[in-house]
Amino acid sequence: MATPRGRLSRNRVYLSMDDEEVSRLARRFGEVKNGKLVLSPLEALYLVDKGRIEVVDREGRVLGFEDLLNHFASRDSSIFPKFLIYRDLTDRGYKVVKGYSDKIDLLVYEKGAHEDKPARIRVIGIDEGRPVKVSSLVGEVKRSLLSKKDLKLAVIERRGEVVYYTLSLFKGERLLEEE
Repeated sequence: MATPRGRLSRNRVYLSMDDEEVSRLARRFGEVKNGKLVLSPLEALYLVDKGRIEVVDREGRVLGFEDLLNHFASRDSSIFPKFLIYRDLTDRGYKVVKGYSDKIDLLVYEKGAHEDKPARIRVIGIDEGRPVKVSSLVGEVKRSLLSKKDLKLAVIERRGEVVYYTLSLFKGERLLEEE
């Protein structure tokens, strides 16, 4: 069976739903519109990385992972760290979608959860060794609490491995008085 081939157009990859393998992919990835499976940059990168699809540009050239990554990076400078987190969570069996901001911000559905229910987990990412202000993390925790999501901090180590930490507010008397 031939590898499904998608067409790159701007910031999306389109695959024809005529292919049986594409129909299988549509159960877990992308969105079906007008008889086509539409993949986000993260989904397209993941599926190319795993060898599940090929992507061609307007001239019909097959784009490798690096070419596709460079294309998406021209529009989103944080695409590679987002991809590392996306790949890690997807390999662990989670459904992952874009979050609230253009930063490294992803929403994660619990295993077995249906997409008609909201995602319960929000993941923000940082690179190891890059300083982060505690006040910005507190702000992210508050935003996540308001949207009723558990917040995880994904730290991307220099070797590309991802380590997760749960962030929550300390509900001590002194902190509550200062709010």
